[in-house]
Amino acid sequence: MEHLSTKERLRSMNLKEKINYILYYYKFHITVIIVLLVSISFFLVNIINSKEAVLNITLIGKYVDADKQEQLKNKADDTLIKTYKKKKDITFEFLQTNDDPQDDTNSITWQKLTASIDTRQVDIVILDKKDFDTYVKQGLFMKLSTIPDFSSLHLTDSSLVNGKIKALDKTDEPYGINVENLPVLKFINFDSKNKVMCIISNSAHVSKVIDFLKWIYVSKPIY
Repeated sequence: MEHLSTKERLRSMNLKEKINYILYYYKFHITVIIVLLVSISFFLVNIINSKEAVLNITLIGKYVDADKQEQLKNKADDTLIKTYKKKKDITFEFLQTNDDPQDDTNSITWQKLTASIDTRQVDIVILDKKDFDTYVKQGLFMKLSTIPDFSSLHLTDSSLVNGKIKALDKTDEPYGINVENLPVLKFINFDSKNKVMCIISNSAHVSKVIDFLKWIYVSKPIY
């Protein structure tokens, strides 16, 4: 019996013995196959359910009402995504900061924001005025006057926030929008005091940025 082939051994066994034999001698192979099948299934499900982000908005502050932020996101999806709604998405991400400059939360937030900008996963960012003053000099934000159709928003000069990129701008130019008391931010309980909204200079969705700005400034959404 010891010199019989696997096929010959199985031939002499009943069904229960065959199953026990296979499970005992081939359990490693079976486990590997199951793991591979599960991994492939998850991969395929993720591909099928994945959505293309057509606009990425990041808010940086101390607090936001997550439920209302989700409501705002859903309203933006319904209003601004015209076709292939099941395959496209508008993302809202909140990154928390703390008044304590030594708090690790702050460094983690800025590291995450930098990484997201480098990979073009941020189009609009809302941040403190002091941070705007720091990052505008680094060329992080898009000059608003150069954006096609931006003038259609009819924003007043007083609502624009100016800055200067060293060696590029001879005078202060508009790189941000003052969003203090902006209704959509009030709706999600986001503290808009001294906050500035900017368009990231490497944004891949500038036209959708303008659509969003028209929605919140011209159409003035109702929730």
